[in-house]
Order: sequence, then C-alpha cells, then structure tokens
Amino acid sequence: MASWVDARGAYRMVLERIVLLSDKQREVMGRCAIAGQPLGDAAKEMGIKAATARVHLCRARQALEDVHEQLRELGVIDTSEGRQ
Repeated sequence: MASWVDARGAYRMVLERIVLLSDKQREVMGRCAIAGQPLGDAAKEMGIKAATARVHLCRARQALEDVHEQLRELGVIDTSEGRQ
C-alpha cells in the first residue's frame, strides 16, 4: 500500500511540474523522452530546427531534474534504465 501511495504522489508531482513547462518544451519532451520519437523527426513535425528542439528538450529535462531525483529516491525509477 505504501508503494502505491508513493507512486501516486510521484505521478502527481511529475504532472504538476510538466504543466509548468513551455508548450514547446512539453511537446518535445512528450515526443522524444516519453514516446521515443527521434529528435530530428520531432523537430521536423513541430516545424522547428533540430537544434531548437534539442534546446527545448534540454531545458525541460533541467526543469524536471529535481523531480527525476525524487522519483529515483522513491524507487519509482530504476537507476539501471539510464536517462529517460
């Protein structure tokens, strides 16, 4: 039961932080980090340069870094999986 509560709180924390991202940051994060779309393909579909998409993705990851760390500490993210 405790792990379910931790996971629920972690999920809510992630959603609260994702809402604070800019629209472009949220879109590129969703396409690349969540859906696994290649950055170049995401950029093309978004109508932006790949370098611009890379900046949006980097800024989104930076904005969520502390949440990522908290999820690791809660055991929600497996540290052996690599950066997602």
